[in-house]
Amino acid sequence: MRVLTKIRIFAIISAQQWFSNKGRQIMKKKIIKNFMSLAMCSIIVFGVFACSKPEEIVNAGTKITFCANGQNVMREESFTGGDEFVLNTFLGDVEAGQLIINPGNDVENFNVKITDLTHEDGSEKITSDLCEILVERYINVDASCCGTEDGWYPDALIPIKNYIGKRENKITKGNNQGIWINVNVPKDSLPGKYTGSIEVTLDDDKKDVPVTVNVYNIEMPDQVHAKTAHFVYNELIADGEGKPGTPELYEKYYDFLLNKRMTLRCFPGFENVNTRYNPVEFAEAVAVYTRDGRVSTYNMPYVGANKLTDVNYMDEVLVAIAEKNIELIESGEDIDLFEKAFFNLGAFIDEPTREKFELVKENDLRIQNAKIRLADSELLKDYPNLQESVIKIPHIVTSHIDKELYGTDEVGGVQTWCPQFKHFATKSQRALVLERLNSTDRRGGEGVWWYGCIQPHNPFPTYHTCDDLLSVRSLKWMQYSCKVQGEIYWCVNYWQKSVGNVKSKTNVWTDPVSYENCSGDGRLVYPGSKYGIDGLISTLRVESQRESAEDYELFYLLDKGINSINEEFGKTYDVDKILEKFYSRVFDGVVLNIGATANDLESARKDLLTLCEKVCNDKSAAISLLNEYNA
Repeated sequence: MRVLTKIRIFAIISAQQWFSNKGRQIMKKKIIKNFMSLAMCSIIVFGVFACSKPEEIVNAGTKITFCANGQNVMREESFTGGDEFVLNTFLGDVEAGQLIINPGNDVENFNVKITDLTHEDGSEKITSDLCEILVERYINVDASCCGTEDGWYPDALIPIKNYIGKRENKITKGNNQGIWINVNVPKDSLPGKYTGSIEVTLDDDKKDVPVTVNVYNIEMPDQVHAKTAHFVYNELIADGEGKPGTPELYEKYYDFLLNKRMTLRCFPGFENVNTRYNPVEFAEAVAVYTRDGRVSTYNMPYVGANKLTDVNYMDEVLVAIAEKNIELIESGEDIDLFEKAFFNLGAFIDEPTREKFELVKENDLRIQNAKIRLADSELLKDYPNLQESVIKIPHIVTSHIDKELYGTDEVGGVQTWCPQFKHFATKSQRALVLERLNSTDRRGGEGVWWYGCIQPHNPFPTYHTCDDLLSVRSLKWMQYSCKVQGEIYWCVNYWQKSVGNVKSKTNVWTDPVSYENCSGDGRLVYPGSKYGIDGLISTLRVESQRESAEDYELFYLLDKGINSINEEFGKTYDVDKILEKFYSRVFDGVVLNIGATANDLESARKDLLTLCEKVCNDKSAAISLLNEYNA
């Protein structure tokens, strides 16, 4: 398998694209379909979802099976899953699993409920109101852009109450109906095993499905460390919602996505980054939103002419934030309002071609000089931490690493690189990332982010509707592996379509195409109005990236904990070497292993939880495990 993977990677690199997406996916489908049952049964002790023969219930032929949260099961797919609903999670985590219902007869009315989950010692419960039941709504992809099969893919996740309210809770005989279940584990929960049941009603028949939730003694950090900076296009809200966007609605969008570990780059009330806002009012907003640990970033507003940012306005905004920060510090609050800031002049120098390189350098020089002016000013002379934070504000340019854009504080260039996912495929590309991260050419150093925008396609990570969901589920694992500091995403609500450079309105509930040869990219969420929701509707892709971002925190805690053990016990454990033992079970670089499944990731994740729990709570016990992983 490793040899095949290396050959595959070589093919990707030599051509910088996969020459046969279709062939890869057909091979993958055959591997999975021919061997899934045997492979899953062999990893019962490792996988989150044990695999065994699905139990037939009630009407002959009706099956309820179970699926990990990193797999999208198509409506007409022949699917074999497990018959035990088991989740492995930790304190402050939101963990999900899926039920796949396949009825032996047409179902005119279905419902799914979950009981309270009771701790094994009977002392505590995870109450049913902390469990979210979402119905998977299917959309027909008749021209796959990922080399995958055409057909009906699960995408939108409708709260079951709203789905029933629209009287859409029907299933055709022989079709799959996915149910996505999120279990929110409060931080103050008692670690251990919780059990309960899920009640599935199909017309007049009922089935109780046992549920087990294993809560590991690991506490989710208050701050989201997987940085994101995503866009909502205000002008497209009306296309989806059937009504104009309002500040109140945008705020609901903003909060909804924060709960999915996605940060929109603009604050509510300041929805357009390329706008001249009042600097003092903007600084007040910074003080409000950056206190929220869910908020990972914010885009500094900018204006200008001739594609050059206005230096005076930039100075005004930076000074206003600094003054607000000092006010808060002097009132006794330990806070840094600059640590989540970044510059991205998308309207001026997005995806620059060589013709724009001088424009990139000039804009970067203006930003760098503004940062230096503030850091070295009288205003911050007594605040060395703020001085350092200002100097380190990233200026993110959506460009691959190019020597022609290497720069210094004196001439400008790219300070924070932001290539597409595909530019991290080879060892040499990833080595170049480390080189730039270790560069001393800038006073504040350099940074590296990444992004996807229509391109690339499978086998690289994508948010495409018809791609293997494991692509999104493993994305933040890949991000931590590649030392990438954050992710920019061009749009979450592209509720129109663009084909042949012609933009037009479309019905997002029936038409998956957002761009030519692209399904779902830029359209990560659905408008809530169709189902009577004043806000957004999630998708399998959003929930899977949330799961991935939560796993990012496990890597963060492990990284921090192993370094602490090294310092305290005089060890020399190699964090990268240890974490690679987990990555390599699912992907190589930014490409999934051939035949990799969601259960492979869940198996690796369970071992990750075990190690992380030891590192966080019992350092002596952790050392024996770390010796094995570091070997």
